Amino acid sequence: MPADVVRRIFDTNVFSSLAIAQRVVRKFLESKTRGRILFVSSMGGMLTAYGFGAYCASKHALEGIAAGCAMSSR
Repeated sequence: MPADVVRRIFDTNVFSSLAIAQRVVRKFLESKTRGRILFVSSMGGMLTAYGFGAYCASKHALEGIAAGCAMSSR
């Protein structure tokens, strides 16, 4: 897997989702509003399929970030 391809997939599936979530949390805090953030993943976050290693790795990472966010909000 070329590193630039993996980086592009992670930028799209992981870092952009995290950046959007952080913006939304800031808005919640500024306006003293309660709300929920939903991260959309896929079965690629639970399984790894041949030929989809980078995609599945990015979805595994997104699952981990979502779980970490859920734990820190309790």
